[in-house]
Amino acid sequence: SGRLLAWGANDLGQAGRAADVSTVVLPGAVTIAGQELRDVATFSTGANHTLALLADGTVLRWGSNERGQLALEMSTPFSAEPVRLSDFVAAGRGVVAGVQSSGVLQSMIGAATRVWGMGAVGDGQFHGSLSWTPTTGSPSGPVDIPGMTLVRGSFGVAHSLGVRDDGRVFAWGYNRFGQLGLGDDVARLEPTQVPGLTDVIKVQVGNAHSAALTLDGRVFTWGLNDVNQLGGNAPPNAEISTPRPVPLPAVMIDLACGDNHCLALAFDGRVFGWGGNFYGQVGDGTTADVATPREIT
Repeated sequence: SGRLLAWGANDLGQAGRAADVSTVVLPGAVTIAGQELRDVATFSTGANHTLALLADGTVLRWGSNERGQLALEMSTPFSAEPVRLSDFVAAGRGVVAGVQSSGVLQSMIGAATRVWGMGAVGDGQFHGSLSWTPTTGSPSGPVDIPGMTLVRGSFGVAHSLGVRDDGRVFAWGYNRFGQLGLGDDVARLEPTQVPGLTDVIKVQVGNAHSAALTLDGRVFTWGLNDVNQLGGNAPPNAEISTPRPVPLPAVMIDLACGDNHCLALAFDGRVFGWGGNFYGQVGDGTTADVATPREIT
């Protein structure tokens, strides 16, 4: 049926409930026009907004629009009800909700990726400023990244990664800590290929670090390592501007990263975590940062 359940903070409508409900403590169906939202093919949650792709190619979005991440007029700070992205039908690959930007991925050969929001969205311009939080300028409306067919993506605070249909990784945005993986700390306004990465099936971005999972089960990280979020492949507080392998003891099949920590799922069901752990987010029973991958039991 493709129902979508949501819960948590709703002060900006991000859980898809009426705006007078600031917190949703139990999972409940997202609704549109008084009816349960149906036929959801996939979805993506950002910092304060959500995108959903329906089976017929319709793109819906709701939550915060403070940085133009819903592609609504800036006089509309949020929407608690899903709103259709007009005059656009996606090819069916997926959607990406970031912190201050959004995107729709395409599955047809040669079809461009569509992006919008603030910061560097990948269209060769900067909207506001490259770093968080933009204080001037206006967000970009939906625009295509010319010649770029991305099949996976992750949009962060001020930098983004995408995986092209040939398994190559492209990066754009803020780069003060080398989080683009391009061997320097120079920002990029357009997607630029990350050297040394092939056959990538998933990418993840944190506040100032990045990670990639390859088809053969390896994990690579780069960027800032101030709380060991790179997973043991760099000294503490290092800024690493090229991808380095994470020393993991098994073949990995999935990867997820938060602001400054990562979790990886092994083929045999084991989970490994590393990085910042102030709130216990690594899940190892402590609140101490985890320097190298630790099995979570």
